[in-house]
Amino acid sequence: MNKRAFSLVELLVALSIIALSLSFFAYFSDALRLTNSAKNEAEIAAYSRNYLEGLRSSWQNLDNFKESANIKADNLPTGYKAKVTINETKGNVYNMAKEASEEVVSLRIISIVLTDETGEEFTMSTQIARPLGN
Repeated sequence: MNKRAFSLVELLVALSIIALSLSFFAYFSDALRLTNSAKNEAEIAAYSRNYLEGLRSSWQNLDNFKESANIKADNLPTGYKAKVTINETKGNVYNMAKEASEEVVSLRIISIVLTDETGEEFTMSTQIARPLGN
């Protein structure tokens, strides 16, 4: 028997170890990709929510609401572009000051669309009612 070569059993064991290692690598690299994707989605969801809540907060003042102040999306997450749209409409809101009555007021429907480098879009919208007053 030749002592300088590998036996068939040794080659099969080595190939099975390599195949098992590659399958683990494929599994964990896919899990890493999914984790990064979830992290990015959470980051842009938090940014969008904070942006829309900032608008809601600043538009509680009737003068700011009339001027449409602070609509520019600043400090975007890295690698994203934003597009903000504002549509005016009329809607019914509940007025607690008038004993459980509804009244028609001006509503703004604000949407923010964040687009990443691959072209994938994330959209979040909200409605903000015109503050009561003149």
